[in-house]
Amino acid sequence: MFRQIARLSTQQFRQPLTRLAYTPARFYATKQELVSDKLNDIVKTFVEEKGIKLPTALNDNMKLNEDLKLDSLDKVELIVAIEEEFELEINDEASDSFENLSQIKTFLNEKS
Repeated sequence: MFRQIARLSTQQFRQPLTRLAYTPARFYATKQELVSDKLNDIVKTFVEEKGIKLPTALNDNMKLNEDLKLDSLDKVELIVAIEEEFELEINDEASDSFENLSQIKTFLNEKS
C-alpha cells in the first residue's frame, strides 16, 4: 500500500525535464572576417590533405583550377566541405561558377 502511494505521489509531482536550448545552426553571419578566416582554414586544410604545395600564401584571387590545382572532383569535395562547415547548401549553378576564392567568399557573405 505504501509503495503505491509513493509511486503515485512521484508521478504527480515529477516535473518534466526541460529540453536544452540547442541550435543546430552555426552563426558566422556577424562578420565577414569570420567567414573569410573560416574559408581560408577550410581551403588550407583541404590543400594540405591533398598534398598540394602552394607557391605563395592563400589570397582571394587564387584560381581553383590553376593556382590550387584542383580538378573537378577536388572542387566538388571542397564545396562539400564548405557546405558542411557553414551548414548550408550550395546549388550546382553557383558551385560551377566559382573560379576563385573571392567568388566563394562573396557567395558565403551573401548567404549569411
